[in-house]
Amino acid sequence: MKITKGLTVAAGLFAVACTAAFADGGPSVALDKAALPGAPVWGDGGATLTPLAIGDAGAPAVVLVRVPANTPAHDAHATSDGQDRLAFVLSGTLYYADGDVVDPAAEAAFGPGSVLVIHSGTSHWVSTRDEALELLLVASPPERLAPPVSAQLAK
Repeated sequence: MKITKGLTVAAGLFAVACTAAFADGGPSVALDKAALPGAPVWGDGGATLTPLAIGDAGAPAVVLVRVPANTPAHDAHATSDGQDRLAFVLSGTLYYADGDVVDPAAEAAFGPGSVLVIHSGTSHWVSTRDEALELLLVASPPERLAPPVSAQLAK
């Protein structure tokens, strides 16, 4: 629950700032990712979550996840909000596996440019090895995934 509370506070602050900043539109802006606040994922000062966009229900819909190098998997976890997550590996290598019990031997490596769909309710874990990871998570109702994505999921 600690993850959710920190993320909710960070998302609320981000939403207020965005409402004021983008009320009248304006030119495209490259964000300084280092200047964006992040909430600790596991409470250990390592991995962080940074909300980038807020969904209709007020929960983060797009989140930047940063995980330092050599971060072992914590306990397996799952979301329960009915939203699938599209996970885009921006940099580094994501070591990932589904399951209820962390088993590093079960992890698969996904490099930059990889896209995973993680269904709500699917227990999983992440870790890193020799490099830091930046991951972009986008929450979407399963029925709103584009037809080509749904077709690949049906295989």
